[in-house]
Amino acid sequence: MIFNFELMIRFLAIIMVLTTFYAKELPSQQSLKGRFGFGFGFLSGIEFKNFEPLNRNFLKDNEKGLNNNLILKGFSGYFYFLILPDTRISMNLFFAEKETQFSNGRYLNYQQSFWNFGFEYTISVYNFNISPGIMFGRITDFVELINYDGSNNFSNIIVNFNQLSHSSSSIDFENISFHISPGICFEYSLSRFISARISYSYIIRLGENWKFLKRFPVYNFPDDVLKNNHLLNIGILIGFMSK
Repeated sequence: MIFNFELMIRFLAIIMVLTTFYAKELPSQQSLKGRFGFGFGFLSGIEFKNFEPLNRNFLKDNEKGLNNNLILKGFSGYFYFLILPDTRISMNLFFAEKETQFSNGRYLNYQQSFWNFGFEYTISVYNFNISPGIMFGRITDFVELINYDGSNNFSNIIVNFNQLSHSSSSIDFENISFHISPGICFEYSLSRFISARISYSYIIRLGENWKFLKRFPVYNFPDDVLKNNHLLNIGILIGFMSK
């Protein structure tokens, strides 16, 4: 089952405790004024993903599959809502790809992309901004298994394919679904226009919708291939940093 409400509740409780603790350290008037600021930048991170279920369901017993964990790259941005004190709207876009090749011309490829947006509440301690929040968005998973015979002549490939004698083949499955992601960002202002960020989030998938060849619905797809995962990323943002 994709949902894990108990873990999500515990995580949100930790965020609330941290928010309350740091809020006591701030001048009382800070929370009464709006902020102005925005930032945009490049992020790279790791999703702590277990590929063992995917390998087990797609590969032969003697084939080595994908290694665990997934490196993501993408962009993130935010701007503050002036009418809501210390509140900002944040947006993220990430992409990742992982592939393994076997000596007999077989490949297993996994791709993931997702975007999300949401609200974060910022607490400032000197040059540090601490921003817990929650994001909503869409996530796409793509799995492809390839058997390649070495053909590289276009005419031969098309003729053999149309005559059903083509020995190269591939199957692919795609899942497009929604997710929510509670998390927290830690940002340090290097100057008024540059900041460094490290952030943690937990991706909670809201169901699955697998399709074969991106068209045809698939039933009884293995439930253990997709799980809720932890995500840690770092990056540099440029803009007008709020303090």
